[in-house]
Amino acid sequence: MRFETSIDRRMASRNKMCLAINKNYTGEKVLDVGCSYGWFEKFADAKEIVGIELEEKDLKEARRGVKSIKEKKITFETGNVLKLDFEDKSFDCV
Repeated sequence: MRFETSIDRRMASRNKMCLAINKNYTGEKVLDVGCSYGWFEKFADAKEIVGIELEEKDLKEARRGVKSIKEKKITFETGNVLKLDFEDKSFDCV
């Protein structure tokens, strides 16, 4: 994974640390509301992750950042957390 700036490296390090002390997502389907640049998608050990953001333009960087990850299913969609288009119980964790 290539990082463009030192802030990217610091953010990646911080997010890895946060995930290390949080829940183990192995085998789970996770909805990441407000996925931003896709940091969670890069580092979480989940079988499937759906990241949502309000604007399509915000997802461009997230998609680019996870392009090379093949060991888990990662998708990004535009959406509003107040009006989600998913069936109840579609995810193990939000």
